[in-house]
Amino acid sequence: MADKTPVRVVFNASNVATGLAEFQTGDTVPIASGGTGLSSIGSAGQIIKVNAAGNALEFGAEGDLSITNLVAPTNADLTFSTSGTGNIVLDQVTLRGTTLSSTDSSSININEGLIVDGTLNVSGATVLAGLTFPTSDGSSGQVLQTDGSGTLSFASVSLGDLAIVGSSIASPSNADLTLDPAGTGAIKLNANTDITGTATITTTTTDDSLLLTTTEASNSAAPVFTLKRNSSSPADADYLGRIKFKGENDADQEVQYGSISGKILDASDGTEDGAIEFNVKKAGSNNIAVRINSDQVKLLNSTSLDVDGAGTFAGSVTATSVTTNDIVSNGSNAPINITPAGTGGVIITSGGVAFTLPTSDGSNGDVLKTDGSGSLSFGSTAATPSDDTRVVVKNNKAVGSTARTIDYFQSSSADMAWYFVALNDLSNDNSSASCFTVCHNDADAFISGARGGASGSNNTLPTTSADVSSNQVRVKVTAPSSDSKLSYYKIPISRANTSNATAGVTITTANTDVDSGTESIDSFAHASFRAAKYVILIDDTRK
Repeated sequence: MADKTPVRVVFNASNVATGLAEFQTGDTVPIASGGTGLSSIGSAGQIIKVNAAGNALEFGAEGDLSITNLVAPTNADLTFSTSGTGNIVLDQVTLRGTTLSSTDSSSININEGLIVDGTLNVSGATVLAGLTFPTSDGSSGQVLQTDGSGTLSFASVSLGDLAIVGSSIASPSNADLTLDPAGTGAIKLNANTDITGTATITTTTTDDSLLLTTTEASNSAAPVFTLKRNSSSPADADYLGRIKFKGENDADQEVQYGSISGKILDASDGTEDGAIEFNVKKAGSNNIAVRINSDQVKLLNSTSLDVDGAGTFAGSVTATSVTTNDIVSNGSNAPINITPAGTGGVIITSGGVAFTLPTSDGSNGDVLKTDGSGSLSFGSTAATPSDDTRVVVKNNKAVGSTARTIDYFQSSSADMAWYFVALNDLSNDNSSASCFTVCHNDADAFISGARGGASGSNNTLPTTSADVSSNQVRVKVTAPSSDSKLSYYKIPISRANTSNATAGVTITTANTDVDSGTESIDSFAHASFRAAKYVILIDDTRK
C-alpha cells in the first residue's frame, strides 16, 4: 500500500480553525503539539538531537553521547561497533561480571600501562613483552630461566662464571652445597684448597669411582700423592697418615682386594735388583716388612706375625718359585699355621672351588667328606644302610619262641614306626623277610601282623605284638624256634617332629586337610620309580 498524505487543521488569521487540508512541503508539527518540528529528513548516518539553543530537534553528526544506563534486550548481546577506522573509547569502565573476551577468540590488546590493584589470576599461558611464563609452579628453590626464545620455565640454579665478592659460599642451614657441571666438564680448583672440616667424596660408579690425576710435562717426575699431618708433635708418632675403608654404616670394612702401582726399585736404591719393599708400622706392634722381587715374596721379619687376625705365620714365610706358587716356611721343619682369630672356619680355594674346612675334629678313623657344595665334614668310612638320617638299624638280636622286646621308643617321640625284619631260624635252618607297622594312642599300642615270605614248606613268619609301658612303646617278636637271630630296619614317623623332607628315595610328607572326599596325597613319575611302599598315619581328630 502506498504512503498516504496526512491532513492538518487550517486556521485563519485569528487562529480560528476553518477546515482540513493536506500537509504541504515545509509544513511541520511543533514539539509543543507532539511533533518534531522537522520539515525534512537528514543525511545518511545522522542522528536526531537537540539543537544548540535547546529549543528544537535537528539532524546532525553523532557527537558525544552521554548514557546513564545502556541495556540490551534480555539474553541478547550489546554490541559497540565503529563503522570506520575509529576506536571505541570507554572511560572509567566497571565490569560487574567476571569475563572479558574477544569475539574472534584470539586475544585482547591493552596498549597502555595496566595497573591491577587486586589479585591477577591467569589460568592459561601468560605472555608479557614476548616472554611466556610457565603455567605451573616448580620445585622448592628453583628459579625462572629462559630457553632463549622467550619461553620461561622453572629450573634448578645453574650459573655460568660466578664471582664471589665475599669470602664464603654458603648453603641453607643443614643443606648440602652441590657443585655439579651440567655437561662433561670438570670442577677445577686452581689454587691451594684448605678443608677445615671432614671432606667426604661420594660417588655412584664402581670403576675408578675416585680418580686422582695430575698433569705435568712429559719429562717431569711421576706424581706423588702425599698424606701429611700438619703437626710437629702428633699424638701418635708411629704414623703420619692413614687410609681407612668404611662400610655403609661407617663401620670398618674388610679390604677384599687392592691394586698398587709404583716404581720398581733397583740396586741403586739399596735393595735387590728389581725389588719393591713395603714397610707397615702399627702403633704398639712389630714392624711388618714385605719385599717383592722378580721371583719371591718375602716377609722380612723373623718373629711370628699376626696379620690383622687373619692368620698366624710361625717364623718368616717366603713364597718361592712364583711359577709354582709354593708357600713354604724358611724355618727348619717349621709348620705353617692358618688360624682364624674368631670362630669361623678356614676356606681354601682350589681350581675355582671354595672348600670350607670343619671347625671341630671328628672321631678316630673319620675321614673328610664333602656335601657336594664345598663344605667338608668328618664322617665314618662305614657304609650306611640309608641316607635317611631317621633310619634305625639293629643286627643279630637274639629272639626265641616266647615274646621278646626287639625295640622300644618314647611315645612322645614317634606316633608310628615301620619295620622291615630279617629273621634266621637257626634251629630249623629257615629264614624269613617280613614287614609290619606299629602305632599308638599314648595309652595303648597297635601292631599289624607280619607280611612277607619265608623259606621252608610251612612259610612260617614271626609273630608280633606291642604295648605301652611307662610312656614307652615296646615292640615284641616271637620267633618260630627258640634259637633265632633277627635284624630290622626301622623308619619312625611323628606328626610333631617329622618335617616334610626327601632323603634319597625316602619321602616324608603331610596333608592336614584330608576329609571324606577322595584326595591325592602323592604322585611320582613312572620314569623315576616302578613301585613305591606307603606307610600312612591317620589322625582322626573327631574321636
